[in-house]
Amino acid sequence: MRKKMYKAVLFGALITGCATAQTSSAAVGVDSTDLRELIESTQIMATLHDLSIIGERLPGTIGERLPGTAGYKAAADYIENTLLSYGYSVTRQPFTFQFWEELADPVLEKTAPTGVSYTPYETDGFATMEYSGSGNIVEQTVIKAEVFGCNPADFDSADFYGSIALIERGECTFFQKAANAEAAGAVAVIVYNDEARQEAFLGTLGGEGITVPVVGAAYSAGLELQEGGTLASIYVDATVTSVETYNIIAETQSGRDDRVVVVGAHLDGVAGTTAMNDNGSGSATILEIAKQMSALGVEPVNKVRFAFWSAEESGLIGSTYYVDHLTERGIKDIALNLNFDMLASPNYVRFVYDGDGSATELAGPNGSANIEAVFADYFDAQQIPFEETAFDGRSDYGPFIEAGIPAGGLFTGADEIKTVEQAEIYDGVAGEMLDANYHTPADNYDQLNEEVLDVMADAAAHTVLTFAMTKSSVNGTAKGSPVAKEKLMYKGPKAQR
Repeated sequence: MRKKMYKAVLFGALITGCATAQTSSAAVGVDSTDLRELIESTQIMATLHDLSIIGERLPGTIGERLPGTAGYKAAADYIENTLLSYGYSVTRQPFTFQFWEELADPVLEKTAPTGVSYTPYETDGFATMEYSGSGNIVEQTVIKAEVFGCNPADFDSADFYGSIALIERGECTFFQKAANAEAAGAVAVIVYNDEARQEAFLGTLGGEGITVPVVGAAYSAGLELQEGGTLASIYVDATVTSVETYNIIAETQSGRDDRVVVVGAHLDGVAGTTAMNDNGSGSATILEIAKQMSALGVEPVNKVRFAFWSAEESGLIGSTYYVDHLTERGIKDIALNLNFDMLASPNYVRFVYDGDGSATELAGPNGSANIEAVFADYFDAQQIPFEETAFDGRSDYGPFIEAGIPAGGLFTGADEIKTVEQAEIYDGVAGEMLDANYHTPADNYDQLNEEVLDVMADAAAHTVLTFAMTKSSVNGTAKGSPVAKEKLMYKGPKAQR
């Protein structure tokens, strides 16, 4: 763990989180004590309980919040009505997206010169890429691309026509690799992991456009499939349907509308689960912050916009739609985005997004370092350990940083493995996932960690209030690195490169 001790770059003095900070002439000190005292984990848990059962009351559902379903609509109605009752201006932002769904277990087999059957969705096997095309490819020649397949010229050989293209992961997106291989006449594509990462992976092609089957395989499988004279069979049965859904957007009645603070969490979940940690925890937390800011009569200096995104699990669709439909002026009017996704992981680590890029490979846009500093100053003042996590594109901050909007937020972990050092700091079990229930039916109310939720909710409330009340620009004088789309490893829960 790297634990930072920050100087308060935005406010000119260490923010204690307990008393009004000394401020520079350009900033307003924020005492978040009253708000944090009202942000009780019991109330957030009560909201989570409501979300967990709201869909169960509907015929034919198990409490899922899949976009376009009655369960999602019921949850969105609950959020919307609550916000309206607290005086917020609330709108629905409708959109339609293409929902990809696998209808049967996929197959990947090496049939010659030796037979090997690879297990789907196992670490040494393979997984179908999201938005893969369908097909039943039987005993076709496997041809390996000698480079990463990022350019059409990488497939100039006529041998790729009618073959299965085998491509190493790296350098560009899976979509680029698959599109180039398909254009060269390949009937299926296997992207295998590199030597550093090894395991099979969940990938996405980012949307429609590829018609042939595309899978991601373990490094070991990729090596086996390179053997001379290899024939392989691939079967994928998937469909794409148009789904209508909507984001819920609520904003304060007052505050500067040219320095808007967007506070976001996704309301949707994956199939087969009530999605309590991912991301009921974030949604319930920002709802509680909105409620208690209203109850306190907070009149923000800067307008605060609470956003409950839909279709995050299908590739950040809702937040992307929102950002893509902002005008140039609308983008400039957003001061920053705060993102809260998974705040109650059972085997948690307290993560802050690494806005300045000092601990990970990528800094956020200019101003992101200042957002990180506010979170860090708060945790330091409370003597609470934390560490940085990367802007890798796995949550709804992605479209904002791609548009150059400063971003930050909190996270307590998903499928990452807890290290021995982390277990010493945060307790829990080393060698196990931070949330073993991630994207499974076990992501339910009983598995939530209320202790860490309570801590993270206070930190979230403090930071939301800080940026709601400051008269300073978040950008300050620090420089952030530009964040290009091709640098983000993920697009939502699945890797895109």
